[in-house]
Amino acid sequence: MPKNRILIVDDNPHAVSLVSIVLSRKLDCELSVAFDGSSAIKQAREINPDLVLMDWQMPGIDGVRAIEILKEDPSTASIPIIMITCYSEKDYLEKAFAAGVVDFIRKPFDNIELLARVKSVLTTRDYFNKMVEAQKRETVALSMQTVQGEEFRNKIVSDLKQLKAKSETEPEQMPIVIERLIREIASDSQSTSWNQIEKRIKDTDQQFFRSLGEKHPNLTPAEMKLCLYLRMNLSTKEISGMTFQTYDSVRIARTRLRKKLNLTSDDNLVGYISSF
Repeated sequence: MPKNRILIVDDNPHAVSLVSIVLSRKLDCELSVAFDGSSAIKQAREINPDLVLMDWQMPGIDGVRAIEILKEDPSTASIPIIMITCYSEKDYLEKAFAAGVVDFIRKPFDNIELLARVKSVLTTRDYFNKMVEAQKRETVALSMQTVQGEEFRNKIVSDLKQLKAKSETEPEQMPIVIERLIREIASDSQSTSWNQIEKRIKDTDQQFFRSLGEKHPNLTPAEMKLCLYLRMNLSTKEISGMTFQTYDSVRIARTRLRKKLNLTSDDNLVGYISSF
C-alpha cells in the first residue's frame, strides 16, 4: 500500500520541524513542506496530498484564503485539511470550518492529540476512497451489462429477420441459421462496446486515459480497458467474469500487458497502472 502523503504548511520552521518529527516517528508517510500559502497551493496541485496541515497566520496568502482557493479548485477540493493555529476563539473556529477544514488543532499541540486527529482523517479518507472505487466498479459492471444486452438483443433480432426471409426464399438454409442462433445464445463471448463504456466513465477517468496514452501510445483499446480494470483492483477472475473471457485468456493478456509496459516480473503491475 502506498504511503500517505502529508503536506505541512507553516511559516515557522520550528513548528514545521515539530510536526514532522511527531508524524515521521509514528506514521509511515511521505512529508512535504510549504512555508507560505502560495507555495502550499502550488504543491497541493502538484503532489495531490492525502492530507494538508495548514497554519493560519502566514505572510501573503494566509491559511484560510489558501484553503478557500484549494476548495474552489476541482483538482484539490477533496483534499482534507486540518488547521493548526494558536487562535482559539470561537469566531476563528467557525471561520476555519466555513473555509473547508475537517478539523482544528490549537497550538501548542499535544503530540498524542495531533497523531489521533491525523490518523482519524486519513482513515476516513481511505474509507471514502474505497467507497468511490466500489461505486466505479459497480458503474462499469452495470454499463457493461447494459451495452452487452443491447448489442445481443439487436443481433438476435437481425438474425431472426434473416431467418424469416430465408424461410420464404431459401428454406434449405433455415437449419444453418437456426444452428448459428443457438450457438450465439449459448455463447458467453459476446463482444463489448468499449467506446460506449469509455463514454460512460470518462468523466471520472479521463485524466487516467490521457496520462496512460501519452506514456504508452502503443496500447490497444483492449489493453487500455484491461488497465482500467486493474486500476480498479479487479482480480483476474472478476475481469474474466465481467468480460466473458476465460481465466487463462485474461491471465495471458496481463502478461502481455506487463511486457508492453516494459515491466519486469518484480514490478507491481497494478501499482504501476494506479500511478497514472
